[in-house]
Amino acid sequence: MRHSFSIRIGIAALVVVTAIGCSGGNSGANSSATSSTAETKPAANTNSSPARAARMAVKGVTDADGAKIDKAPKDISVEELSKNKPNGDLSTRQAPFESTVWRVTATIESIETKKDGDYYMVLRGEKGGQTVVEVPDPKTVKGSAFEGEIAATRKALEEKYHPTSDKKTVNEKATITGVGFLGFSSKPKKGSTGYSGARLLPGTDIKFDDGKKS
Repeated sequence: MRHSFSIRIGIAALVVVTAIGCSGGNSGANSSATSSTAETKPAANTNSSPARAARMAVKGVTDADGAKIDKAPKDISVEELSKNKPNGDLSTRQAPFESTVWRVTATIESIETKKDGDYYMVLRGEKGGQTVVEVPDPKTVKGSAFEGEIAATRKALEEKYHPTSDKKTVNEKATITGVGFLGFSSKPKKGSTGYSGARLLPGTDIKFDDGKKS
C-alpha cells in the first residue's frame, strides 16, 4: 500500500510540473511574437506626405492652378528673387510668386544632374546673390502646362553642357526663364518648416551669351 501511495504522489507531482512548464512556454512564445511585430512595423514614409505630393505637382506644373499661370515673363534680379518666402501652407501653389514666370540674367556657376533627374543650376547675381534653377526630366512632368518648354530647355542644356551627376563648373552668363517655386525639403530638420529657398522650377527657357536659345 505504501508503495502504491508513493507512486500516485509522484505521478501527481509530475503532472503539476509539466503543466507549469507548458504554461511558461506559451507565455514566452506570446512575448516573442509581440516583440517581433513591433520590430517589423514599417516607419512613417515622409515622401508620401500630402504636402510633399502637392509640392511635386507644383514643381512640375501638373497641379490644377498651373494652367492659370501667365506665360509672359517678368524680369527680376537674383537678389530680388531669393527674397521670396512662403506666406502660408506649402501644400498649395502660392501666388503671386509661384503663379508668375520670371526671367533673370545671371552667371551660371555650376550644373549637375540630381538623383531625381533634374538639371540643377546654381546662379550668381550681379550683387553676389545666389539662387537655383531646376529643369525636370520631361518624363516626370507629363501633362504639365510647360511640358514643351521644359523639354526644349533640357535639350539646349544637354547640347551645351552635357550634365552628369558630377557638378560641372560653368561660370557663363545667360538669361534664364522659369516659374517661381518655393523649395520644400522631403526630410526637414526637427522644428523646421521644410522651406528650402526660392528658385525657378521648372526652368522653361534659356538664352546663352552666344545667342543660342532653346
